[in-house]
Amino acid sequence: MMPPVSRMGNNYDPDTLFDMSNREDKSIERVEAIVCGQLRSELLGGRGTYYALRVLHERYRRRYVEHRQVSEELMRITPVTSEDLEKLIHVGAVEVNPARPDRICISSEGSRWLLHLYALNKWVTRFADVLFGSDRDIIDRFIREIRSEDRFKYLSEVIVVSPWLLDVEVVRQLYYLVRARKEEANMRFTLITRPVEGVWESERNRHNECKRLLERIADDVREVRNLHAKLYIAVAKISEVNDRSIAVITSANMTGYKNLEVAVVLDGEDPIASEMIDCLVNNTLFEIT
Repeated sequence: MMPPVSRMGNNYDPDTLFDMSNREDKSIERVEAIVCGQLRSELLGGRGTYYALRVLHERYRRRYVEHRQVSEELMRITPVTSEDLEKLIHVGAVEVNPARPDRICISSEGSRWLLHLYALNKWVTRFADVLFGSDRDIIDRFIREIRSEDRFKYLSEVIVVSPWLLDVEVVRQLYYLVRARKEEANMRFTLITRPVEGVWESERNRHNECKRLLERIADDVREVRNLHAKLYIAVAKISEVNDRSIAVITSANMTGYKNLEVAVVLDGEDPIASEMIDCLVNNTLFEIT
């Protein structure tokens, strides 16, 4: 299961996060400033915290359940780790049974948080997730998504659009994944990058090393001099009505740098996202030359 894109410190006050009763300004803008300002980067991408709380609310809101059972279920159906579950306990969104510390359930604070997140994200969470993190965090998310069993076996095309190719570790992961899939089935891999000029020799050498590796598995390699777009697409259609494709539209290059980046992740399971991914594939291959 994927790690969170940001880490929660130990200075989070549950009252600051959840208790709105003593605040004069209870408008949605105020809620957004408090909840999103401090926790937006904790939405973990994928189905994230919102979906984890929704599962807890729908299945366990009135009863304590064994911690391990909840953890295993969340990791199976959402991108939440056991560490993330501990964070939810830490901020008071999930409570521990005082008499049975091995049993947990969603707290009233967690239910209120869920309602706030739903109000703030009700249109986005239908078909897209917003992800914050470093270059590595965001590209790791893409790698993990295409590695997942229910997506990997249906991969028919992968498109990588990144001006910079400097993260050797991530590039190697992508190389081995695509190569493994190509050995199983007919799939296409397209790499769109830019020629590197006027940079440090070490960066130029690393970029070219990564490019040469990906060229070994690529069906189409393009170098676009003025490229600035960053886009990562994996096409995995089971049928016309069952689409496991994913697209990551982001500010993140494949550099491994620790700058704060943002990404919108489209999941083809939603019909709207599926249409958007189809449009991205067609337009990317046609327009970026």
